[in-house]
Amino acid sequence: MSIKIYSGFKFNTSNFGDVQAYVNNWRSRIGALALEKANKRLALRVVTAIDKADVRSALTPDLPIETLKDSVSPLFVIRKEMRDQAREDQKNGYRNIEMDFDFEVDLIYNDGAFYGVIRTDQSDWREAWVSSERDVSDYSYWDNCDHPDDVSDDEWRERGETWEKLLKDSKWRPAYAGFTCVIHNSMDTSYKMGQPDEVVFFQPDFEARLSTVVEMAFADRHMTLPETANFDASWFMKERSRVMKMLRSEDHAEEVAELTEACRGILRPRISEKDLKSNYEPNPYETGAQGPSGP
Repeated sequence: MSIKIYSGFKFNTSNFGDVQAYVNNWRSRIGALALEKANKRLALRVVTAIDKADVRSALTPDLPIETLKDSVSPLFVIRKEMRDQAREDQKNGYRNIEMDFDFEVDLIYNDGAFYGVIRTDQSDWREAWVSSERDVSDYSYWDNCDHPDDVSDDEWRERGETWEKLLKDSKWRPAYAGFTCVIHNSMDTSYKMGQPDEVVFFQPDFEARLSTVVEMAFADRHMTLPETANFDASWFMKERSRVMKMLRSEDHAEEVAELTEACRGILRPRISEKDLKSNYEPNPYETGAQGPSGP
């Protein structure tokens, strides 16, 4: 059978106290990193929702603004959507990288050494686990393609023999060969994210926001609805692709420039805590005055 241990590692210590201290240090570290990622994604979604609602209210008031239709706090609405989705994903075992901040390691002790396998969808955390400290070394192994250039043939062969010895009796399931250590659970982050000041801090810059709403406004003009209400995702993706090609073509450059200036005058210069916490109302400066949103 093919062996693929892409996230394997080895502790450079045989002292369990050192291993435990490393794990505990990472619990607090990952908690902070996860909260930052969650707040960035929440900020992107809630700011985009406000921006799109402002633009549609000004340019195409006949089109719906479903996300904020009940005029409740935008932060409350989007945060609840993300929390509900995270809870549903965890319940169904679905891995959604947007809100899946689970981080677990399977630890295995053998012949005076601790080995392990990382389980997370956050690739930068996997890299940091083995690259930021001298206590842990990469110990990945696979036999379906060549090994990395910085690993010798002898070392690679040794890794393969070690993993076979560690996992063959557990049918190649690391958690059954040792024990699983939970470093971070996504739901902890889900309930901590969304402090208004942090969302304001992580909001996208104005030009990025402007680009997003120009695409939406252009699509509102040019996307055609299917004859039947029952259309699938593949139809939507095909139609959106067609419209995005129009957006980037020279034939529509003048129209895009006109839309860009219109949206520039509609967007709030910066989303404030007041905008996040208050019941949604269209931007009062949508005529282009670009006044402040308030403290």
